[in-house]
Amino acid sequence: GPGLVARGLTAGVTRLPGFLNSLKTPEALTSLGVATQMSGGEQWQRVHLAREQGIDVSAGQEFASIVGGNIVGITEVMPLFHWLRGFSSLTRVADPYVRGIIDIIKAGAREGTQEIAATLMQDAIEAGVYNPNLALEDSWLGALEAGEVGAGVGGLIEVLMKVVN
Repeated sequence: GPGLVARGLTAGVTRLPGFLNSLKTPEALTSLGVATQMSGGEQWQRVHLAREQGIDVSAGQEFASIVGGNIVGITEVMPLFHWLRGFSSLTRVADPYVRGIIDIIKAGAREGTQEIAATLMQDAIEAGVYNPNLALEDSWLGALEAGEVGAGVGGLIEVLMKVVN
């Protein structure tokens, strides 16, 4: 329930010092760089689309939205969705095939949840910084769609990792 999610998000935030320490590796820094550039780039695309629609976006608003997008990108690599660890008892199943299926579902849920959150954050930045016409109540449909895609991709990647290992 909501308590499990809140505890998991709190656990993710309390792991922030460990996350920052993990950025000492070149691989982690590369992942962080790619994630922030992609999310900042999404805001850049949104700004240009808004301008094409006739919305006046100042350079300051563009900069602020791109910085906000970069912050959204950080959530791609931060351990914010540890709430799924509440289901760790499911992975104690003896049958390795059932355990594998559970791992695939958890990976999909993690990635799907992250995509929903990222989409909602990107929409909130757009609505709050330069496009007051964006109806945030409609954001849920796009966020759920992104979550569906993210869950599918997350599950598929977990399947591929299990095949490789």
